[in-house]
Amino acid sequence: MQNDERPTVALRQHAELIPPDAGLELVSTSIGPGGVLAAMWASPAGRDGLLSRTVDDGGPTFPLTRTPESVTVQVAAYDPAPVFGRVLSGVQPAHSSAHLLPGGRTLLVGARCANNADGPEHNAVVYDDAGGVERTGVLGDGIEHVATTAAGDIWVGYFDEGVFGNYGWLDPVGSSGLLRFDENLTQAWEFTSPGEGLAIFDCYALNVTDAEVWACYYTDFPIVRIRDGQIRAWRSGRAAHAVLADGDAVALARGYGADHDWIAAGRLDGGEAHFGPDRRMVMPDGAPLPPPVRIHAHGPELSLIHDNIWYKLGLGDI
Repeated sequence: MQNDERPTVALRQHAELIPPDAGLELVSTSIGPGGVLAAMWASPAGRDGLLSRTVDDGGPTFPLTRTPESVTVQVAAYDPAPVFGRVLSGVQPAHSSAHLLPGGRTLLVGARCANNADGPEHNAVVYDDAGGVERTGVLGDGIEHVATTAAGDIWVGYFDEGVFGNYGWLDPVGSSGLLRFDENLTQAWEFTSPGEGLAIFDCYALNVTDAEVWACYYTDFPIVRIRDGQIRAWRSGRAAHAVLADGDAVALARGYGADHDWIAAGRLDGGEAHFGPDRRMVMPDGAPLPPPVRIHAHGPELSLIHDNIWYKLGLGDI
């Protein structure tokens, strides 16, 4: 199906993400408790260090787990205007993202984590409200999603390398595909398959609120709800990178390649998710949605960040 044959739904501009200081570049974004956005900023050299990869002659490259040199970053919260900022020094986990914790604290998590002969690297750091290191810990390798709650819960979804093992992991921390840690970085809950063929091999989408958690994952791409530790699944068969939810109303967004801009709304009925026609997400002026774009789901709202502009789209808009 050609993109221009689908009905469109326009994003709404929500806010401009203004850097804390001139010259800083956006490294990562996340949506935390209450829908507040946390953005991590660094100098161009610092950003390059945080995104470091191995360089092979004509072969594949792999992300480093640690920065070549420690980096200073700034983390700012937006709601939607800037709320506060923190300077975090000595950052070493590469490919990291920042997340909000209660009490003005900040969690920084590196997506890759090597298990070396002397033990696993610590790829999670909790900073206090003054930017000092409170504690460090291990959240595992192959991290695709991290989301926090107002109570201090830390939800972590893993992609296939975190599930099956790489970087020295024979018994990966994330082998179940989805874990909850407490604010002390101690594992508090582990996902178990809600039915035959419904194990997580790659957690594509994760939506965390204070009341419940939603996920969509390979294989078979069910929509799963976790509430009070109980897991329920609805079959959808649709690969998506974001799931929006409000009661029985849901939406799945983004696919692969040319279909990166699709979104479809539906309802949960019995054990199935039934969807209406695909729609094409466009910019507020109707222009095509440019790849790449950062995407986060929180409850019934979808946040997209492009060129330091924060856009939103809700279930009610579809």
